[in-house]
Amino acid sequence: MDEDNELMLETTAQLQLLDLEDRRAEFASDDPSLSDLEITFNVIEADIRATLQSIRDRRIARVIHNAGRAADSTRISDIAESELRAQEERGRLLGLARRSPPQSASSSSSSSSSSSNPLSATASEPSDPGSPNSSVSDLPGSSQTNKNKVINVPPILRLPAGRDTVECIICSDSATEAYRAPCGCFYDRNCVVDLFTKATTDESLFPPKCCTQSIPFEQIRTILSPQLILTFQKKTEEFGTLNRLYCFNGTCSNFLGPAALTEREKASVACNECSLSTCSFCKTQGHAAHVPCTNDVAAQQVLTLGTENGWKACPSCHHLVEKNGGCNHMVCRCKNEFCYACGVRWGSCRHG
Repeated sequence: MDEDNELMLETTAQLQLLDLEDRRAEFASDDPSLSDLEITFNVIEADIRATLQSIRDRRIARVIHNAGRAADSTRISDIAESELRAQEERGRLLGLARRSPPQSASSSSSSSSSSSNPLSATASEPSDPGSPNSSVSDLPGSSQTNKNKVINVPPILRLPAGRDTVECIICSDSATEAYRAPCGCFYDRNCVVDLFTKATTDESLFPPKCCTQSIPFEQIRTILSPQLILTFQKKTEEFGTLNRLYCFNGTCSNFLGPAALTEREKASVACNECSLSTCSFCKTQGHAAHVPCTNDVAAQQVLTLGTENGWKACPSCHHLVEKNGGCNHMVCRCKNEFCYACGVRWGSCRHG
């Protein structure tokens, strides 16, 4: 896809977002619960924003390719943030141009060079509200100014029609911009970003939920930093893997993907952080496939201790679990549920 088609696709997607917001305003309701129509709007918005994200990714990849080896992780993050701000600004200007009143025939003929590009026309300095040439729509209290103010708020943080403020479910502060979760609760910007940030460091909080309902990442990503988006995507892959492989280097411990289930499937996996390799089966330092995996003395001692004390291993991730009370229904840290009495998946034995 060339850059001209890319820009056309981006403009089309941003116009679709503006149309979607008009439809939302038209069918706005004071009911805090999500209606079927609002859910449909959310799905459509997620699809449009995925298109915009794809366009950003193409541009970022193009800049990184041109930069070559000079593009380190900090530089890439700066490029991504810059492209996100540029795309948001183009969308804002497009919204202003779309909502501005049509020019008269005389004024359009005298400014044909500037009116040929609506984005450049709207990017010019606004007229002085006190000058004779200023219009009513330029005044601070005008409806046009209020519309432009609303456009600057990310769609996902706009409040329902008829409400000026809402109470954040986390901090209880009154917010003029807030995200409405699928359950109907409101989060101000800082609290919802903090929720997604904590979910990347605490697996028990992943995926982010409110009232037992998951909060869609595709909705929230529009207000997250490029670095947090990248981290969240990596953690989604990591937390979704049952038998995980981490870099054997204790000072690194980077997630490398799924581990091998048998020695025949083993491979030496290189870490993209420290450049060292890890065996995908024995999870020690990487070695050639024909070299047998060495027994980890410390691991064998733990297994022996577990056997002596009757501890059971999770059938998914194989981590040892000790029960010190309660029923046989175990929920491992990998989120697999199994029976402590017989070691099989919960619900598939007589104990469940």
